Amino acid sequence: MQRAALLLTPLFLLMACASGPEGSGSRVAAAGEKAANRNYVVMIEGRNFLFDDEGRPTRFGFSVARNIRAGSVAEAERIAIRNVHDDESLSGSLLNSADDPPRVIVTHVFEVDAFDTAPDHDLGYIFYRDRDSKSP
Repeated sequence: MQRAALLLTPLFLLMACASGPEGSGSRVAAAGEKAANRNYVVMIEGRNFLFDDEGRPTRFGFSVARNIRAGSVAEAERIAIRNVHDDESLSGSLLNSADDPPRVIVTHVFEVDAFDTAPDHDLGYIFYRDRDSKSP
């Protein structure tokens, strides 16, 4: 597992540079919640996100990683997906209609001994034009 953390370090650095401080960080267990006992890096892919791009609606996809503390892989996945869904910097800019929603999926989950950055540090979004989704 330590090997996974070492291999992902350059990716974390790239993603950390890809977004500003306004992004959302991962969720850390609040007081009174069940104590989380494992560290996970959850890789997420977003597809079919319709945003205004210089006056034109354009479809984008993204990749993002979240550092999550959770009791299980399934819990880490739920927390990471909720984190992305609750990110107002994404949802506040969406132009998608109800019959053409964006999609968010977990692509990989790695258990790590420790995080390279703080658990609530925003690792940033890497956006790309989503040419595989239908055109607006």
